Amino acid sequence: ATPRERAEALCDAGVQAMRGGRRVTAAVGFFVRAMRADPASARVIELASGALARRRPRLLEKILWRRLAVLPWEGEHRDAARAAAVGLEALYRREIRDRSRAEIMRKLTRTLG
Repeated sequence: ATPRERAEALCDAGVQAMRGGRRVTAAVGFFVRAMRADPASARVIELASGALARRRPRLLEKILWRRLAVLPWEGEHRDAARAAAVGLEALYRREIRDRSRAEIMRKLTRTLG
């Protein structure tokens, strides 16, 4: 299997674990493993953000900041870095409510294209 296929399978497992809400910790593990399997995938970050924002906003915040810290912000990883910034902006606008951080992420998102 390719890294992209492996990441998609891990995301599917994460989404399934979130159903019913009892296996949130397992879901987080699947999403983090998916991000490692295909670091350039924006889709993995988008799926994780959508699944975890309401149930575990602070944990998602930590995961997305770590993604931004380790990913190059150009080349094939640019879309993944942008997805992390978009996810953080959404968190700061809704679940965590921090206007200044939301504005910083909006500017970063615009910079990343």
